[in-house]
Amino acid sequence: MEKEITPNRNFRPLTNDSVKEIQRLIDEKKEYLRKIKEGEIDEDEIEKHDIEDPDPKLSVGCVLPDNLGEFPDDYVGRPLEDIDPYYADKETFIVIAKDRSIFRFSTTSACYIFTPFHPIRRLALYTLVHSLFSTLVMLTILVNCVFMTMKNPPEITEYIFTGIYTFEMTVKLLARGFVLTHFSYLRDPWNWLDFGVIGLAYITIFVDLGNLSALRTFRVLRALKTISVVPGLKTLVSALIQSVINLRDVLILTVFALCVFALVALQIYMGQLRQKCIRNIPEFMNISEYLSFWPNSTLPDEYWDNYTSWAGLGEDFLVTVPNITDQMWFLWNNNTENFQIGDISEYKVCGNSSGGGICAEGFRCLPGFGPNPNYGYTNFDSFGWAALASFRLIVQDYWENLYQLIMAVAGPVHIMFFIVVIFLGSFYLVNLILAVVAMSYEDASSETAEEEAEAAAKAAAEAEAETASEAQKSLERASKKTASAAGDIEKGAGALDYDSDDDEEETIAQKLDRIFCSWSCPPVWDKFANLCFLFICDPVMELFITLCIVLNTLFMAMDYHGKSEHMTYVLQQGNYAFTGIFAGEMVLKMIALGLKQYFTVGWNIFDSIIVTLSLVELGLEGVKGLSVLRSFRLLRVFKLAKSWPTLNLLISIIGNSLGALGNLTFILGIVVYIFAVIGMQLFGQYYTAEAFGGTLPRWHFQDFFHGFMIIFRVLCGEWVETMWDCMHCAGSAYPACLIMFLLTMVIGNLVILNLFLALLLSSFSGDNIGESGSDEPNNLQIAIDKIKWFPKFLLSLCFPCIPTPKKNWPPYTDQGEEEGEEERGIHMIDGQAVIMQNGSVSKLEDPDKWSASNGVVVPIAGFDSELDITGMSPSQKKLNYDEMGETKGSKYSLSSGSVTSGSLETLSEKEKGTLEAESTKSQSVTTLSGEGKDGEEDEEAPTKCWEDLDENAPECLCEPCYKKIPFCANVDEKSWAPTWNAIRARAHWIIEHKWFETFIIAMIMFSSLALAIEDRHIRQRPTLKKILEYADLYFTVIFFLEMLFKWLGYGYKKYFTNAWCWLDFIIVMVSLVSLVAKIMGMENVSAFKSLRTLRALRPLRAISRAEGMRVVVNALICAIPSIGNVLLVCLIFWLIFAIMGVQLFGGKYYKCVDDEGTKVNASYVRDEFECAQKNLSWINAPINFDHVGQAYLSLFQVATFKGWMDIMYDAIDSTEVGLQPEYEVNLFMYLYFVLFIIFGSFFTLNLFIGVIIENFNAQKKKISIC
Repeated sequence: MEKEITPNRNFRPLTNDSVKEIQRLIDEKKEYLRKIKEGEIDEDEIEKHDIEDPDPKLSVGCVLPDNLGEFPDDYVGRPLEDIDPYYADKETFIVIAKDRSIFRFSTTSACYIFTPFHPIRRLALYTLVHSLFSTLVMLTILVNCVFMTMKNPPEITEYIFTGIYTFEMTVKLLARGFVLTHFSYLRDPWNWLDFGVIGLAYITIFVDLGNLSALRTFRVLRALKTISVVPGLKTLVSALIQSVINLRDVLILTVFALCVFALVALQIYMGQLRQKCIRNIPEFMNISEYLSFWPNSTLPDEYWDNYTSWAGLGEDFLVTVPNITDQMWFLWNNNTENFQIGDISEYKVCGNSSGGGICAEGFRCLPGFGPNPNYGYTNFDSFGWAALASFRLIVQDYWENLYQLIMAVAGPVHIMFFIVVIFLGSFYLVNLILAVVAMSYEDASSETAEEEAEAAAKAAAEAEAETASEAQKSLERASKKTASAAGDIEKGAGALDYDSDDDEEETIAQKLDRIFCSWSCPPVWDKFANLCFLFICDPVMELFITLCIVLNTLFMAMDYHGKSEHMTYVLQQGNYAFTGIFAGEMVLKMIALGLKQYFTVGWNIFDSIIVTLSLVELGLEGVKGLSVLRSFRLLRVFKLAKSWPTLNLLISIIGNSLGALGNLTFILGIVVYIFAVIGMQLFGQYYTAEAFGGTLPRWHFQDFFHGFMIIFRVLCGEWVETMWDCMHCAGSAYPACLIMFLLTMVIGNLVILNLFLALLLSSFSGDNIGESGSDEPNNLQIAIDKIKWFPKFLLSLCFPCIPTPKKNWPPYTDQGEEEGEEERGIHMIDGQAVIMQNGSVSKLEDPDKWSASNGVVVPIAGFDSELDITGMSPSQKKLNYDEMGETKGSKYSLSSGSVTSGSLETLSEKEKGTLEAESTKSQSVTTLSGEGKDGEEDEEAPTKCWEDLDENAPECLCEPCYKKIPFCANVDEKSWAPTWNAIRARAHWIIEHKWFETFIIAMIMFSSLALAIEDRHIRQRPTLKKILEYADLYFTVIFFLEMLFKWLGYGYKKYFTNAWCWLDFIIVMVSLVSLVAKIMGMENVSAFKSLRTLRALRPLRAISRAEGMRVVVNALICAIPSIGNVLLVCLIFWLIFAIMGVQLFGGKYYKCVDDEGTKVNASYVRDEFECAQKNLSWINAPINFDHVGQAYLSLFQVATFKGWMDIMYDAIDSTEVGLQPEYEVNLFMYLYFVLFIIFGSFFTLNLFIGVIIENFNAQKKKISIC
């Protein structure tokens, strides 16, 4: 029976009458505005006719809301009247695509010719909104991007792509019009890019402009067309542009500071980097050197007079150098062969000021000769170069080289310039950019959240406004479905496949479910599945699998270069065993749960993929080059997240961040691609071996992959060295290199990567990472309790006199379960809903029929709690237990120190009080002072170490001390009590006085200064040494007296329960012990020497006196647990890359070098044997991947971008074990390091920043509350 279609009145085709009605409304609006202008309408009337804003849910690119009803398929691609009331009096109409997205156009004639009813325009409209059109454009862009990465693509491809883009532009022009009306082609800024690129393409085709490389470079902007095709990317780019707009003040401040730094450096260091160490002119010189340095006109007369006799003596005959002229002097000093070779630059720079670089013997320091360092681009000789050098300092790229050069020419005093620039520029201004980008993202997120909340509220209001008749119709349709299903069952139908007047057609997933997941299994299979369920879902089995994962990881980590055959055999057999265990686990779970329920669990899907790849790897074990499949087994370590909450949380954080960063990652990829292609097109021709002295550098733009790596290196913060190479080979075109690299650095590194960090930090809270989750039992804890219980149970069976032990594993509640299911005892075990009733675990078919009285909390943790329990097979799997008995620990389970309100409502008043007390206790934070441990002291004030004393002095000792020393008890009853109390009161008054604290801080500063003055030259300055000895004695006495006063004023109990006072006490005792050792003549004993170095802790005493510093230190200390958790998780992430590195590069970093340590060419020495035959050295790189420990060290250097270049060079030159490395023979190994930098540095290392920031904010908030 065909369904009767009721036309949806929300959607009406556009007709001539519709256009006339729009024109009528426009005329009415004009008349209305005229009356408002002439004052013919009262203000009250104006408010009634206020114009609304456009509905954001009906904007261009949005999908039709559900509240508009079903959209007729016949209306797809046809002009319709605008559904947004805002456009009722505007010349617009809409076209709905097949995916229900909205397109808006103008009702005016396109190009003055084509009305909305013209067949050509209607065809263009249909084509424009069709999904195949967008797909064609996207595929064309992607293929075009691939061709643009080629050095010499076929010329015909340019014409093909230009033709397709022209077709796209023509369709848009016919559908929208050109520029005059709203929603026309050029009214969309994204179409400006298309129009410009296509125009340039035709210019390069038809107009002969000579060298077209610069113009054709703009073709790379076609990659930006992908942004205009995908609506989500357009939104994100708009947000990026908004963040850049918000950055304008910070950028202005940064540019201003940069100009100030550049001007200061220009005045101080102008021309100083051209000071060179030049060889002195000798008194005697042989004839060959003489002729090479002096022109013939300067030869002395005696040379010509004695030419015949001199020539007979040979070239080694010494000639006396005559008095040289200015010309001869400049010729000598400008000759680079007379320059001393340097270590931090090509030629040694020097200084004539105090502390400057000193020339070697036979050389002298002269200014103004030779080029500046680094091809002449590192200098302060003009404002532009000074600004570039200052920017290099601010972003800290290879700044240590510039620092060493300045120290060599100007002396160590000029370190102050670098301190100011680094602190103000790098630590402040650059991080201020991060703060502004993060704030912009938070503002955009809050606005989006508010819009979503408003939309949800509006949708809820519309749902409540549904009429009773519509609700009744829905009930009737549901009743028909139920009756039809019941009839099928009575007729003996095996499955509930019925045909009724459904509103929606059966989806593909429902058809597959009906076909493959509705089989009736025989009872024998159900019993076997029940047994498998009991076995594989037991917590002890999960503990066994977890141990296997750990052991499997250890086995893979034990692989190393040079292992014995026996070790190789053991590791191989272990691999077989673990693969079999995990394959067996997968098969048993599939049997126990069924395929449908098995594959609804994310971890099971993940595990099945890993097991399948492991089995494939076993089958291809002998195939060379496929050992990389073994690396996929390393991913199994992530299964530990099921029982490790911190790892699970971090994986969720990264997963959520990847979801939020998907579009941003795509945009970053587009930026990298564009700059890489621009570099290849503009500068690839300049990179030749001749330009670099016969050897092409590793970082060049001759092909796309090398260009991609250069841009990625810029994103990592290293740009200046590759920029120098580009400027050096580009010659007069060097400004283009400068502009491109600076744009890449600013856009890619300072903006987009900072937005990456902002998004990552917004995805988690440091408090959550700090929680260990140990307060809540999980499967592993329950399994351990079962294992402890089992031997006792065996003993009770063997010896009846021993009572049967109770099952003391605590009740467990899975974190993902809903509160209602928790209260009824309903839990998830690997996707199965189970209940506990009368000591047994059963599958749950109908969760709603169970109540709290039907069962108790099941002591089994679920594998995954985020599953839909519909579609269960009717069979039940039961797990019988003995009586639970009493449980250990608390009666209630507190998560994160809190109790849900829903749980509290079901408890009695007494139980609520117990829970609240435990919650308060668990939430309390133990202060650094140690107070709160006994529950007797109040929390200390934030600005002082102690609270003010009351009239009665505080207790001097703790209770156990009074019992040990009865004399000190009941002091008030002693005759000397008034005198003692007066002394303590006076001491308390002194130490609480503000001048006392100021005096102590001054002493701390002076003592720190005295310690800083002591250097290795102190023995040559006896007077200064004597003064410092007396100063040390004086400071020690002062600090000792301070400690005595605090003992008297506060008492031992208050003093030694404060962590900061413990720090003071330790430092004072170190000083006293050092002083006593010196008096006794034992100061040269090594133990006392080491103890004396602890005096350097004195500056730490100033921390306890400043609130701001205490907040920072407290944040760092409180962040230690969170940092520890993140560190462990980072080590897990790094372990995967470390083991992979051992498999890829183990033993391949060896190379043959000559006596000077230079690597020999592979064409001269092919392997280790030839290296030994030619008396050369076969050595290993100091940083390598021969075992996991070395791999960790190598990855640490790569993640911190310190010394990472040589590690990558050895990797891409590696061949096979025992063979000489060849230049870039393994080029794509760069991708291993790219992936590690993304996941091991950009993500994991930034989590440390997030943890510290969260703890700092928490400590600051705690101080403000106090």
